[in-house]
This record gives sequence, structure tokens and C-alpha cells, in this order.
Amino acid sequence: MPVTLYAKRTPLAALLWRYKNADPPRAVDRRPLAALLAAFVGHHGACLEAVAGQWDALTTVPSRRRPSLLDALVREAAVGPLVELLVPSGGAITRRGVFPSAFRVAAAVPPTVLLVDDTCTSGAHVHSAAAALKQAGARTVVAVPLGRIIDPSFGATTALRWAAQRSLPYDIGRCPLCAGSGDDDGDAEAQQREPVAGGVRGAVHGLVCAEDGGARGRGPEAEDLRAAHDHARRVRQGAEDAGGRDGDR
Repeated sequence: MPVTLYAKRTPLAALLWRYKNADPPRAVDRRPLAALLAAFVGHHGACLEAVAGQWDALTTVPSRRRPSLLDALVREAAVGPLVELLVPSGGAITRRGVFPSAFRVAAAVPPTVLLVDDTCTSGAHVHSAAAALKQAGARTVVAVPLGRIIDPSFGATTALRWAAQRSLPYDIGRCPLCAGSGDDDGDAEAQQREPVAGGVRGAVHGLVCAEDGGARGRGPEAEDLRAAHDHARRVRQGAEDAGGRDGDR
């Protein structure tokens, strides 16, 4: 289930390119994406569990060029303990195919795995990683790519769908599973998340929908994502501290 859609020549596409290609990797590129992942899992972890059950392990699709790059992003998002289950084997992956032999399983694979990827184009990498995990014993693999790229030039139908989607503000409270059902109304935890949602909504809409070269998504929007990430970490730390105090009683 992708966190968001995006197209070429948008600020999100530029951010993802810098995150994947800057040498050395830069925290300024990683942090907004970590904030997006943290906010999405915070809002929709229950949606994923409703269809797949609670995941037993969190892992990533490793890049053959930079195997630990995505791990650093997921650790910064602090969405759960990260387990290195896959390493690249050197096998080839071509578009629109499934090649589990492209990955080697590095540890015991539990029944349910949350699999995070950064980008999804044809889906070959994430499907190959999921297939490798299932061959090694996983019953369910839930794939969450940060961005699913859309090519409006693929055809008239795709262009029309993209035009409709890009006109809408990004809403962190909606996902393909819950479709903004409003179940969070009156929920104290949801109210804690709302400042995170507000910052991410505006930030991601700017990153996803603005044409590359424009001002949207580059200045205040990226700052909003960093502020949202900082707020999310404070909320989690407060909850952990409260839990610790309760346990001491």
C-alpha cells in the first residue's frame, strides 16, 4: 500500500532522487521522508493490521547500490524495531517480473512482515523481495512503498486519473483501506496526531503536486515535514515515558 502517488518533475520526485543519489547521503533529504513514513504508519498501522494481522517484523527492500540507505530512514522514522531480513544477492531484476533469487534471506523470517520500500515504479523490486520472504516462510508480507510513481503519458486514462488526484490536497488521514472513514473522531490518540497530520497534509501536497522548479514543496513545506517529524517523536517519547511511570507504580 503506497504512502503517496507522485509523478516526474514534481518536488517529491526531486527529493526522492536526492535522497537516493546524494553522495554522501544527506540528513536534510532523509528527514522529510522519515516524517512522512512515521505519520503514515501512526495513522494507518491499524488499517494494515485489520487486513493482515499484527506484523511480527519490520524490514526493508535493500538497494543493491546502497543496501543500508533505507534502513537509516526507517530507523529515523521510529515506527518499530528494524530487522535485516534481506540482502541483495546480485541477481538481476527486470521490469514487471518477480525474481526472489535477487535477494538472500539473512535471518529467520516470521509469519507476518511489514516491508518498507522507498519508491515503486513497476513493482518488480518490492514483489521480488516479498516473494523471497514468502519462500523463506512468511505467510503474509505487507508492502509499504513511500512513493508510487505515476506516468501520465502512459495513456489517456492514467492522465485523467492523475489530473484528478493531483488536484486534491494530500490527507494523511486517508489510505486505500480506510478511505478517511472518520473512525478517529473523539479519539485522544488521534487528537495527539493531528498536529502531525496538519503539517504533513500541506507539505506532501506541495511536494507531490507542484511542478518541479516551482516554489511549492521546497521551502515551508519541507520545514513543515521536519516539524511534523519532531512533533511525532515528542509524542512517542511522551507515551513511552508515561508507560514507564505506570510500570513503576
